[in-house]
Amino acid sequence: KDVVTGDFYWVYKNDKDQIFFTVADCTGHGIPGAFMSMIGNSLLNEIIIENKTENTAHILNNMRDQIIKSLKQKEGEGENKDGMDIALCKLDVKKKIVEYSGAYNPLIHISGDTVNHIKADHQPVALYSGKMKPFSNHMINVKEGDMLYLASDGFSDQFGGEKGKKYMASKFKKFLLSISTLSCQEQKQALKKELNDWKGKLEQIDDICIMGVKI
Repeated sequence: KDVVTGDFYWVYKNDKDQIFFTVADCTGHGIPGAFMSMIGNSLLNEIIIENKTENTAHILNNMRDQIIKSLKQKEGEGENKDGMDIALCKLDVKKKIVEYSGAYNPLIHISGDTVNHIKADHQPVALYSGKMKPFSNHMINVKEGDMLYLASDGFSDQFGGEKGKKYMASKFKKFLLSISTLSCQEQKQALKKELNDWKGKLEQIDDICIMGVKI
């Protein structure tokens, strides 16, 4: 949306043939969002690469603890609640198993004509006014040709169309299914066209980040 962004993606392959990939949506956009993006990137580097943590839920728990500590977040009204929504996956290339954990942001797995929506935990990677629980792990079997999608909410929340309404998550999933058999480059172009056609002359309201991974 602006010169710098509060959305970021991150990918890392370890020596066990495990590929970690993530899309995160930080609080705000522009400079504040970019600041949180830098924190998120450095935490992923520290927890996954340096400390070799492999469990996706443990990674998010650790990130949350570090963000609360580094931003000195405390309970109470008006306190700093900056953080991020995130979808984090670990693909075991040999076993064809994906481990997923999410904070608000789901994983969309398309296999053939089937769309699997794997729900995220309803809490951010930050201090939370509700009851903070450990993040959940989900294990998904995948096969060659499947598509995995991680995205921030920028596309789904974009206003447009004839009535100037939000695009919506359900429409977004249907569109992903319709383009899922195309090459990744063709999918990227199709998503750009769909966004521009929907948005029309309206302003883009948020950062947009979409990652597609073909197995």
